[in-house]
Amino acid sequence: MERITERSAQLADVLLLNEIGLDPGIDHCSALSLLAQLKRDNKRVISFTSFCGGLPAPDCADVPLGYKFSWSPRGVLNAALNGARFKLDGKETEIFGENLLQEYFPDIPISHILKLEGLANRDSLPYAETYGLGKLENLQTVLRGTLRYPGFSDLMHAFKVIGLLDAETSIQLRDWRDLARMSLEKRIGEQIGSDRRSFLSALCAVMSTERAESVLRISLKPQAPIELFTSVLAHKLRYNPGERDMVVLSHEIVAQPSLSTDSATEVHTSRLVAYGNSEASAMARCVGLPVAFAALEVLYGGVQMRGVHGPTDRGLYGAVLDGLQGAGLEMKESVSKGPGMEKVLAEGLSARRVAI
Repeated sequence: MERITERSAQLADVLLLNEIGLDPGIDHCSALSLLAQLKRDNKRVISFTSFCGGLPAPDCADVPLGYKFSWSPRGVLNAALNGARFKLDGKETEIFGENLLQEYFPDIPISHILKLEGLANRDSLPYAETYGLGKLENLQTVLRGTLRYPGFSDLMHAFKVIGLLDAETSIQLRDWRDLARMSLEKRIGEQIGSDRRSFLSALCAVMSTERAESVLRISLKPQAPIELFTSVLAHKLRYNPGERDMVVLSHEIVAQPSLSTDSATEVHTSRLVAYGNSEASAMARCVGLPVAFAALEVLYGGVQMRGVHGPTDRGLYGAVLDGLQGAGLEMKESVSKGPGMEKVLAEGLSARRVAI
């Protein structure tokens, strides 16, 4: 199908541009730009680590999950169930979907101000080829991940344990008070009394009394627990008027000179921190503006490629980054000496596995 689409697009003399939002999108453009500069400087990449997340601004994150929805609520829950593969500190690692929320990175040291944790994001290994990093066996780290505030993974795992992320079964509720009880019944295979005391005891205080007593009504149509839970979270964790979201994107590339006997490493970082404003959310700007700047570059004749592509053309990703800079969404780069964050990430992940 992909080959047919590619051929059809070429015959129609059009460009079908994929992965041109935030993640994927800005992450590709900024990574490719920085990697191209390192190649021009004759630097050899040793490690590539990238994390991105859409979060509430710190002053608006006062909810148990430390999270509010600036994009598809179901997409957020689905992402918490995906498996992941990556290479970290010289070791290839696979995390199965059922373990993702337990085997997370408890500390992502990209900010002196923001305390963040991270989840591995699907399969990172193909990016060694996509980004031209070199052979995987010659790289110490290839890792892409998702950022969250501390506590997100543990609490979301508790929701998963009692069945609220189950997409395979269906339950039929009389009202919202039955959601957690019936999800847990499906998981443990035992009935839970519908009285208030049994209900709260079985939930183990994961959901507050106020939330459980919500008077919202629902359709009688049977649905999977994850669909119903999505509805609850979408209502409870929406942004209220005047609240701001935040986008954080961070690349870290550890490199050393290609033609030198000097083994000293340099840590090159490229970071974006954006906040929503009165005109638009940070997520809306970071997802929408790259598409607009790419379309303008195609319209003005600056992009000659046709077919199905990602933002890998230098002229295209350069134009997108220039446009973002003009819109106040500039990737800020820095260089320092020494090791990268991979030791911290590996130790944190190892500690999580020991705890499990």
